[in-house]
Amino acid sequence: MKITFKNKKNINDNLCLIVCSCDDYSDVWYPYFEIFKQNWPDFPFEIILNTETKLYQHEGLNIKCLQLYKGIEDKVSWSERMIKTLRTVEADFVMLTCEDNFIVSPVDTKKFNSAFDIIKNDRKISMLSFAGKMRSFEKTKWIGNFGRISMKKRYRIVLDTAIWRKDALLRNLVPGESPWEFETNGTERALWDFTEYYRYKNYDEFNDAEPIINVPFTSLNGIGIVGGKWRWRNPELFSKYNIPMDFSIRGIIDKETSLKQSKAAIEFSETYRKEVEDNIKTQIKSQIIRRLPKSFLNLCVSLKKPFLTNKRTAQTELQVDQGQGEKKQNDFNGK
Repeated sequence: MKITFKNKKNINDNLCLIVCSCDDYSDVWYPYFEIFKQNWPDFPFEIILNTETKLYQHEGLNIKCLQLYKGIEDKVSWSERMIKTLRTVEADFVMLTCEDNFIVSPVDTKKFNSAFDIIKNDRKISMLSFAGKMRSFEKTKWIGNFGRISMKKRYRIVLDTAIWRKDALLRNLVPGESPWEFETNGTERALWDFTEYYRYKNYDEFNDAEPIINVPFTSLNGIGIVGGKWRWRNPELFSKYNIPMDFSIRGIIDKETSLKQSKAAIEFSETYRKEVEDNIKTQIKSQIIRRLPKSFLNLCVSLKKPFLTNKRTAQTELQVDQGQGEKKQNDFNGK
């Protein structure tokens, strides 16, 4: 089933926004889309709310809910839903985001379109993330304020607010995975497609990069949902946009607890990072060797054999010389 939209006026067919969610998070949809509408009133692309069975409409926005699993009681994995949704989309590019990735400042559509041109005009680029997480001093390839993510990074693929080539996203998705498994396992799968993944420069006091899409989804910023609970700054955010919300339903995680969780996550990440990076390096090496021509590998083996033979001979001669030296020393001491 290919999706069609009733109102195609001012709609750009090259890209489709997919908001990842589920029926259990339907209470988040109104605040997300209301803030979205106020900060991006001239949004020119189609919108799909990727959930299981529910419908949702928002005044001023053309939102499509596919209801692909209406009448199906069994739970379907996040990745399977995403694959099925992507196969209904005709656009070559999708912008992926999550329902609690609130856009907290106005978006300049012209700047967004300039960024969109970067991935449209370079087939080597699979993903262009707007999350400001790329450190400005990193030695990597830069295209404007977008830096290429190293193959050695633990999370090369993350569910930031990002533009994807649809075929690249489908290539990295495997049925049966959660969003977190997709980030971890997808990062390893992405090693072998030999394409590039970019993330926006960190907007801080060390550089002049201003966000194109400002989504401050971190424990330090206090916006979004973690463990099913609202982070502590959501009441302030919703008040700014006159959004009613009963925060007692989900509950609020306070700043101190959130920062403790963040610190624990960072410590675990640092412990786990080395193991992951070593594993990635090993896989990179094995894949490089696997892709080399057989004739070249045979040449390497033939060149390596005499080197090893000479090395062993030299080691044997050294051991003999050391043994003779020790014998002479013992003879001398005996005298």
